[in-house]
Amino acid sequence: MAASLPEGDTGLPNTIRVFSNPSVGAFSLMIQSVQSERISYSVYDDQGRRRSTGMVFPNTPFSFGSELRPGLYVFVADLQGERITMKLVKAATNSDS
Repeated sequence: MAASLPEGDTGLPNTIRVFSNPSVGAFSLMIQSVQSERISYSVYDDQGRRRSTGMVFPNTPFSFGSELRPGLYVFVADLQGERITMKLVKAATNSDS
């Protein structure tokens, strides 16, 4: 007998897709989820300081981070009690040298 999934659950994990990493400008991300409610996110620098927060809809690409300085960052999203993370690299441009 095959196990059934709860209604609305595809069995697929929540994931983050990044379209530019490293990036010299803004990052483009999409949080893939079966959830339909808005998702809260935060961005932390390599010292653990929160640099950005926001709310986004799942499965919808969005851009952020053009104001961030070159360095390492962690994107953290909270989805239905699950926390998913992605490491991001903001690269320096020639004018940052």
